[in-house]
Amino acid sequence: MRMSGLQRQSVRGTRHLSILLCGTLLVGCSGNGDTTSTRGKTTTRADAPAETSPPSSRSPAADASVSDTAPLPEGVPDTYYADMAELAEGHGLEDPPSVRPIRAVHPDERAQVMADCLTAEGFPAEADPDGSWGFGAAPGQHEAAMLAEYVCLARYPLAAEYVEPLDPVQLRVHYDWLIEETLPCMAGLGYPIPEPPSWPTYQEQYATDGSIFFADEALDPATIASDMSIITADCEVKPPSDLLYPAEG
Repeated sequence: MRMSGLQRQSVRGTRHLSILLCGTLLVGCSGNGDTTSTRGKTTTRADAPAETSPPSSRSPAADASVSDTAPLPEGVPDTYYADMAELAEGHGLEDPPSVRPIRAVHPDERAQVMADCLTAEGFPAEADPDGSWGFGAAPGQHEAAMLAEYVCLARYPLAAEYVEPLDPVQLRVHYDWLIEETLPCMAGLGYPIPEPPSWPTYQEQYATDGSIFFADEALDPATIASDMSIITADCEVKPPSDLLYPAEG
């Protein structure tokens, strides 16, 4: 199995999160190489095969003992504990460990931080140029892999300034980038592209469920994982941080 994390914007009620979840999961389910896949709602990625080492025998949450009243490190969002509860649900963890956040991270470094953390937890991982990460897990290790990713995400949350809802200017940056950069690149690779939503429709969808990515809507569901693996390697699927956060550039 190979899994890839890709930044996803989501809205739950009035609280906005920017968290990293697994997108497409491809799990080897038989000795003949058959696979089954589950695709995340607004995420995309990955089915490249990966050689993996057995996961670490120690619990990935060995350092994870802290109450939800403990002070948070500088830059960690005030919503950290609520965010972790939602992240655990998204990872299918019914009884997640309570993880001590180590430090807040910048979007540009998070992929490498996650890759390093996952590798240390026994799941060799690589950071990808698009800001995502990929890692493999042997058959039967899906739950352990989900736990390890949850723990790493909890240890290194995005800094508070990057989990605020996108303002209209930032949302327009995303919209224009997909239309002007991502879709033409996909077309150049020979992939079908969807008819973009109108700007008002895009704004409404974002306000409803936090969706910001529509470039994959015309892809064949049967091959979307492998297609997006190629697309994200050759095309920029999200705008760079210096466009979204000009003051940080």
